[in-house]
Formats: sequence, C-alpha cells, structure tokens
Amino acid sequence: MNCFFCGTMRDCSKYIDEVYSNVIEMASVFDDYKILIYYDVSQDNSLQKLQYYANINPRFFFYENKEPLHDLRTFRLAKGRNYLIDELNKENGKYPYFIMIDWDNVSCGKVNIPLLRNSLMRHNEWDALSFWNSERYYYDIWALSIKPCILSCYEFVKGYHKYLHYITKIRKASKGKYIPCYSAFGGLCIYKTAMFSNCVYNGNKDFSYIPKNLIDEQLQIDGKSLIVSKKQIDGIYLENEDCEHRIFHFMAISKNNARIRISPYSLLKQ
Repeated sequence: MNCFFCGTMRDCSKYIDEVYSNVIEMASVFDDYKILIYYDVSQDNSLQKLQYYANINPRFFFYENKEPLHDLRTFRLAKGRNYLIDELNKENGKYPYFIMIDWDNVSCGKVNIPLLRNSLMRHNEWDALSFWNSERYYYDIWALSIKPCILSCYEFVKGYHKYLHYITKIRKASKGKYIPCYSAFGGLCIYKTAMFSNCVYNGNKDFSYIPKNLIDEQLQIDGKSLIVSKKQIDGIYLENEDCEHRIFHFMAISKNNARIRISPYSLLKQ
C-alpha cells in the first residue's frame, strides 16, 4: 500500500519543518511513499527549506513554478493542485492513495497515527476522507458542501456561521460514523487515486457538475444568492472565485460515483 503526499506552498517557511515531520510520520503507515510540492515564488526562505529536504530525502520532490502568478488565490491553488494530479497520474497506478495536504499552520500539531491506521482499515467506507482537525470547530467551512448547504457559505448572509452550526450539530450526532457529504477538505484529505484521476480543480465558479435540484433546494431555503459585484472577504473575490475543492469533489461524484466523507475525529490535533 503506497501513498503519494502532495500539496501547494507559498510563504510557508515557518510551518514546513513541523508539517514535514507530520508527513513523514504518516508515511510510516504505508509500504512506500512519495512527497511532491508545488511551490510558488515566496518572500521567505521556503525554497531553501524545500531544497534541504530534497537533498536529505530521496522520496521528497518539489516543482518551482516560475510563471507569473494569477491575481486570484483560488486560481493559483487550482493550477498547483492540477499539476500535482497530473504528476500522480504519470506514476501509472504505483500510488493507490494520495493525500492532499496544506503546508501551513492547519497541518501542524500532533498526528493521531492509530486513527490514520483505522481509517485506512475502513477504506471500503470512503473514497475521500477528510478530518475534523480541531477540537473546537470545523475550520474549512468554505470547502464544505453537505445537503442542504451546497453552494459556498459565502454566497449567503451569515452563511459561514450557519454551515458551521449545521456541521457541528451533525458531528455530535454522528456517534463516530463517517459523515457523508458532497465536498470537504479541512487542510488534509485522503483519496483513492483511481476515483479522482480524471478530475480537476477549478477556482472559478463552476456549477456545471452540481445537480440543479440541489441548488434549487438550497435557494428555496436560503433565498437568492447574495454575492454582489467586487465583494471581498479574506482576500477572496467572491463574484469570481469558489473553493477549488468543490468542483473537484462534485466531478468525482458525477464521473465515478465517489463517496466523500468526513471523519468526526481529528487526525492532526492542534
């Protein structure tokens, strides 16, 4: 059982060492592994640290993107993640699992290796599995699509808090069972390669893979989308951008009937 660890990186120098240690610890669960980072030019010493780990670990690689960066963050992330998926596909099935992980503060903390082992033993219950990764809250609400909360939480007034309250309620009622959803990430997600190899990330708003009935049901509850031109939250231009993970997951559901799940437990305890 082999795993391909991958992620994008920009200005993450102060987190690299801890995330690298966590990845190596998780890699010990697998028979073989490879680490590949898509690196965008940074203002810190991230590149020097990547070069260091590439020199000491023959399974560690990184790609330095020297092309001009897109103005929109989700477009940059989608480009990097798609490069990683393309490289994974070139491995011709060597890695039946891949873990997409953010190389920043959300991937620091202590790794729960017994939970990782148990999750892999339960592989027949999921095709993509993300984790709660906080004892207090589920931080990646923007990537979340779970009925009836299908579109971005930022599409609706007080959407973020509504989604957070809703998924927290579901977690408490889960009794340890995996939570079915349409999209989730949480900074780290384990995927079965075969179920996602023909899917792509897209940072643009693209609802083409989202069933219209799901959108209509949400609009009946929450009302018309409230995004206005040039509205910006946390550096995101919401009239143009959507979380790049949403289309990736919906595409896998549409093409491959993929099962997207959330573990109610934390793999990385902050």
